[in-house]
Amino acid sequence: MRILAIDTTTNILGMTILESNDCGSRNDIILKGNVLLNIGRNHSKCLLIVLRDLLKRVNLKIDDIDVLGVASGPGSYTGIRIGLATLKGISFCLKKPIYVASTLELLAFNCRFFEGVICPILSARKGYVYTCCYESSKGLLKKLRPEQLLDIASLSSFLGKLQKQLIFLGDYFVLQNELCDLKDVFFGSVVESIPNTLNLAYLTFLKVKGNKKPIAFDYVPNYLQYPYA
Repeated sequence: MRILAIDTTTNILGMTILESNDCGSRNDIILKGNVLLNIGRNHSKCLLIVLRDLLKRVNLKIDDIDVLGVASGPGSYTGIRIGLATLKGISFCLKKPIYVASTLELLAFNCRFFEGVICPILSARKGYVYTCCYESSKGLLKKLRPEQLLDIASLSSFLGKLQKQLIFLGDYFVLQNELCDLKDVFFGSVVESIPNTLNLAYLTFLKVKGNKKPIAFDYVPNYLQYPYA
């Protein structure tokens, strides 16, 4: 089984190809290729070019891909649509299943062995953030609250009541001043604050092996808010 995972929800264009044998053991997963490029808002210009080059470098054709994975946001409204529409087109033409994962979950997965509350954050501008809180048990994430669009004051108030160790990932710089009074607070590294498509490909693998259903063709992601006019 070969998995192609794509993320265009932030300024980072991420793309990963994983391969596993028919046994499906986690120990038999092979990384065929991985790309992370900070391209700003140029996903529409670069996505198919990067995909073509990655497939060429790993000596594969798009027909050789068995399963598709895509980040479903939140994040850039246009970016979310570009990634999802591209994979829907591939899925429609080649009859390949698509699985989705939240961009916030991809961030949290970077620190899935942290003993405390994992709080990924993406800036939504104008004093708001996209966020979700997770706890981990043996590397498996559990949501403490749903993904939300929150103002910074509301998020800080909620986190101050948890009385647990916290680690922030992603765009946490937008609320560092509000977090200075919290105890036992950690901040993820630059690498941990990037939504990595390695995580997306692996989560897709787990969903396939867990017999989870792929998305329907009319699937609509949860944008959490619509773009400003």
